[in-house]
Amino acid sequence: MTSAFFYAVSSWQDKDTVILKKLSLATLVGIPCGLLLVRFASEEWISFLLGILLVAYSIFSLTGSRARQVALQKKFAHPHASYPFGFAAGMLGSAYNMNGIPVVLYAAGRDWTPKQYSSNVQAHFFVSSALVILSHIIGGFYTTSLAILYLASIPAVLLAILIGNQLYARIPMDNIKRYIFYLIFLLGLLNLIKIF
Repeated sequence: MTSAFFYAVSSWQDKDTVILKKLSLATLVGIPCGLLLVRFASEEWISFLLGILLVAYSIFSLTGSRARQVALQKKFAHPHASYPFGFAAGMLGSAYNMNGIPVVLYAAGRDWTPKQYSSNVQAHFFVSSALVILSHIIGGFYTTSLAILYLASIPAVLLAILIGNQLYARIPMDNIKRYIFYLIFLLGLLNLIKIF
């Protein structure tokens, strides 16, 4: 949430407010479902399903033709296409602190400029993270030691923001999307590996 706050404040003019409202509304609906997952669902099954989804989606995106990418961008251009991704962000965020993955998947399917991509993704990260943190506080999941660890992490977060900005400014958008799908693929594999 801290890094997303800095990005959200610095690039406010590039945001798509209609999309952000829809993503945030769907995220709010998904949060209670994620809290139920934590209480009642098997973490191994959730990791397995998430791993399969991430690996399949990343392979689909990396091996797709340009025509398929354009067709996907047209589908994702409709504002209502953001609802399932926002819901998944709320659910996975409140359950496993993985609210970023669904929004990154959605944003990678949009025909946004690098500034639009970054500002919209980070703005939603900030909103969804704030909602998830609030739900965890209400649910009694936060402790004093966690607050201390958060404060201790801020210098590393600020350094990562500086390095990330330098790297992001030097990489073309098409390459960024490809790197994101590589990372999503690796994250999916890690989810599958950790259950064995």
